[in-house]
Amino acid sequence: MGREQGRPRRRRRKPWLGLLMRMLSVGWRRWLGRPVIPYKLTFEATRRCDCPCQLCKIWQEPKNPNELSTEEAARSITSLGPSLYWLNITGGEPTLRKDLPVIVKSAVRACRNLFLINMPLNGRAPERTESCLGQLTSENPEVLFQVTLSIDGIGERQSDLRGKGQAALTEETWRRLAALRCRRPNLRLSAQSTISRFNADQATALLEALAPRSDNYAIAFASDAEYYRNTGAGFAFNSGVQGALAVAKELAARYPVRWTEPATLLVKLFLYGEVRRLRGESTGVACSAGTATVTLKADGRVMPCLFKGEEDMGNVRQHGYDIPRILRTSRADETRRAVKTCEKCWINCEALPSMLLSPRGTLSLLQECCRFGRR
Repeated sequence: MGREQGRPRRRRRKPWLGLLMRMLSVGWRRWLGRPVIPYKLTFEATRRCDCPCQLCKIWQEPKNPNELSTEEAARSITSLGPSLYWLNITGGEPTLRKDLPVIVKSAVRACRNLFLINMPLNGRAPERTESCLGQLTSENPEVLFQVTLSIDGIGERQSDLRGKGQAALTEETWRRLAALRCRRPNLRLSAQSTISRFNADQATALLEALAPRSDNYAIAFASDAEYYRNTGAGFAFNSGVQGALAVAKELAARYPVRWTEPATLLVKLFLYGEVRRLRGESTGVACSAGTATVTLKADGRVMPCLFKGEEDMGNVRQHGYDIPRILRTSRADETRRAVKTCEKCWINCEALPSMLLSPRGTLSLLQECCRFGRR
């Protein structure tokens, strides 16, 4: 469909050469052990969530009065300036922040190289979700928005896993966002499935049903982590889950790669990384958390990733809302050294940037993919 009337036309940002140079710089400085300003920021917009999932207990947390204000969040994100190319907005449920469009608009205006914003959504409130994405895509046409809608089960299994009535709410949210995608060329819509012991039997069916509908179907594997408030719950999709390795192999083999969407190749290689982990092996990809990526928590703490709560680099409130200043401290250096050899998890938000920064490890996953495909 054509461009909507009355909306100012701004060209989409495509700073590929600049991103490549930033990646080379980040990799080189990491090898030398020098301070690094990442090209990707994960912003935990809020810990609030209205989706009572079985796998995650974030929705049970009380409202946190210590959440960054609109101005605090905007100042912190924009402090990265031209170094920021990729913004991952997560939660909780990001659309519960009514000021999210203000924060995003500030980031896009101040960070001239920011070209990609991705957001995982729970689809609990179709009208709210449509309104939020409609405003974001309209006000920031130069940025590509990649949104994923959490779909963990087919039919009523979705409601069993993600809350009463969620199957119908998810379908309505998808319908609204799919219609919006037709009107907004800067919106990409995909499903994301988290595979656990609760839905491993439907994993292949989910792939076959959702991949054709998605621009870039995402698959995650359940984790037990303090971030999800489910430590010790036994939800993790690991070697202790019956048939886990067979399920991961099947997903990796069947995952479709679209050459018009290069990110689908990274997702397929990510799945082969999970196969290696379930065999008890290393993925071969060094974690780039704290170097290629960094995380801003809802309460202002700066961390290498969402999952290492003990590795706090500092709080923006004590450093003038200046993330680069925090990243240049000796405390940040110590954290990066500790994270460099970490294999605590294999999560999409960190694994994909890590693969981009680890060509040797990524090539070994590609070789495994090719060998598996010939069997």
